[in-house]
Order: sequence, then structure tokens, then C-alpha cells
Amino acid sequence: MVKIYLFSRTSSTYPGGVADFSAHESVGDGHVESLRAPSGGKWGGANVDGGFVALLEMLFGTDELKGFIYGYTSEWLRFLRKYEATLQMSQANAGICLDIPLRLIDLSREAGKSMVQSQTIGGHFSLDGSRLTIDEQITESLYQYTMNSLCNEIDRLANIGVVADETITHVVVTGGMAASRIVKDRLQEQLKRYTLLFPNSGSSFALKGAVLLGYNKSLINSRIMPLTYALHNAVQFDETRHKDGATKDINGKKICTENVHPLIKIGTKVKPGTELSEIDMPLRATDKEHYVHVVSCGMVAELPSLVTHCCIHRETTFTIPLPFGCQVKDKIFDRVTVVGETELSFKFKFKKGDDETYIRYLEYK
Repeated sequence: MVKIYLFSRTSSTYPGGVADFSAHESVGDGHVESLRAPSGGKWGGANVDGGFVALLEMLFGTDELKGFIYGYTSEWLRFLRKYEATLQMSQANAGICLDIPLRLIDLSREAGKSMVQSQTIGGHFSLDGSRLTIDEQITESLYQYTMNSLCNEIDRLANIGVVADETITHVVVTGGMAASRIVKDRLQEQLKRYTLLFPNSGSSFALKGAVLLGYNKSLINSRIMPLTYALHNAVQFDETRHKDGATKDINGKKICTENVHPLIKIGTKVKPGTELSEIDMPLRATDKEHYVHVVSCGMVAELPSLVTHCCIHRETTFTIPLPFGCQVKDKIFDRVTVVGETELSFKFKFKKGDDETYIRYLEYK
């Protein structure tokens, strides 16, 4: 099952203009397991809104529209709400009719723009007084990029990695934009091999799921890591891996200071709470604290061995205090990486003494 959340527009509360994808397999009793790492793109309602604004600029003038937006902002926002309601209720293979604000028409007429001088332009638009009619071809084109992107991403999920065609049987489409009749009709037309579900109150569907998960986090039995997470550390120089890396002489040994040490790889299926333990130690007995540099890497054929590679991204750095000791072996510790629900955490258990340090450092999606 693939779930798509379509944000209808950009706001201060939601990151509008995006489509979020998640793929899960039902394992009974209301529990699911992840099939793919969460994905998505800028394929939400902001694309449709952007195309509509571009049409208004073409019809009434860029400067005139900008002057109306900034000069009469409240009127512009009321017009946008009416436009979105009209577009959401519009049928496939049908155009839309909108009442254009008279102030915008006046600004455009004063500038001598062609749309307000002649009632039609290009055969796709007509203006009768303040009533603008946009034909079905242009209306459908507003959604074309979004529809193609959504369908391509579903096909990608169905054919890459652990997901196979026969695995995905249902696609659940939620969010504000999912209420659009054009979106529903086009998705049903292009995704006939799947059973498409459009829940009522789709805009609150994801919120309800989040509340249920908050009460019972075990509903998701496993997750797929969205990135490779690693440490930037210093290790003994290896000619085959560190040829171009920076080096330093420490205790008579040639040390590469730009090494990438993998913790957990992209695409790995893990249960929340999984702990990955490794033995670690500082390079010098005189060190009083240990620096932990966390990095990440996306989808690459092979994890780079040096942090200077363009695919390596720095996530965070934190320090942990080291116990007193005259030798490096006095400061050996277990470094435990804990994979949480939506975060990575670290526990450090020192071999000498009873000290333990716990750090929650990274929220991931």
C-alpha cells in the first residue's frame, strides 16, 4: 500500500506545494511494516497555483497583477480562496469560470492589456464583464506536471528495491488537494492497476494517523532508513581508501582525519529501538573529551571513504567527556547507535567506571 499526502497550498502551518509518499505492508492487527523509505517532491497544490498566477500575468499583465496583489492584498486573498474552491469542485474535461476582481480589470485596462480590450484571446479564454472563462484544455494543463510526477513516483516505488508490482495493491490519497475532482479522475485514469482510496476528510487523515501512532508507536513494526548515517572520524591511514585524504601524525602513526565510518545504510529495514553497538576510543591518552561528528549520505553506489566527497552532508557535532586515565585503554567505550521512531540517539558506556552518556541528536523523516 502506498499513501500519498497532497498539500493543497503553502501556508505558515504546513509545507504546502509538496507530495509525501510512504509505502507500507499490512501485517495484520492494524500493524504495518515499511516497504520503502519516505519520499516525495514539490508536486502539490502550489504548482497548480503557480500556473494559475502565470495565466493571470499573461492575461492582465505582470506589473498590474503585482500591483493588485500588493496594493489590495485582502481582496487578492479572497479571490484566491474562491479560485481554489472553484478549481476543487471542477469536473474533469470541463473548464472553470471565475469572477475577476474589478480593481485588477481596471488596472489592466488602464495599461491597455489585450485581454480586457478584446473579449477572447487564443480561443482558450473569454472575459464577459468581470466573468473569466477558462476552457478545459488550459484547466487540465494546470495539473499536468503534478499528475505526471505523482504517477511516476508510484511507478518508481512499485519497481525499485524490496517493493514489487504484486506487492502494491492499494494507493491511499489524502490531503487538501486530494479533494479535487480533476486529481481523482486523472489518478484513477492513469493508475488503473491499483485500487485507489480517497478517504473522507482527507485533509485531517494524516493527523488522525499521527494521533493513533502517538498512542501506540508499535503500530509500525519496522522502518526503512531514508539515508546512510555515518561518523566522520580519524583512523590509521589506508592507502586504498584514504589516498587524497588529510593526514596527521599521532603517536608515531599516520592518521587520516577525514575518514567516513558507516553506522547504518540507506534502505536498511530496522525495528524502532534497534541498538547497534561498537567499541570506540580516543586517539590520545591526554584527550579529555571526544568529538562525535555525524554525517549522512543519500543514494550512491558505494559510500565514499572521505568526508570531502560531495555526497557527504554534515548533520551535527557533539562532544562527550572522557574518564580520567593515563592510557588510551582507560578511555575505551561502547558507542551504541539507537534507531528510534523518527530519530537517532547515542549511548556511550565507558569500560572504566559506571559513567554513561545519552544523547538524542537527530530527528529524521
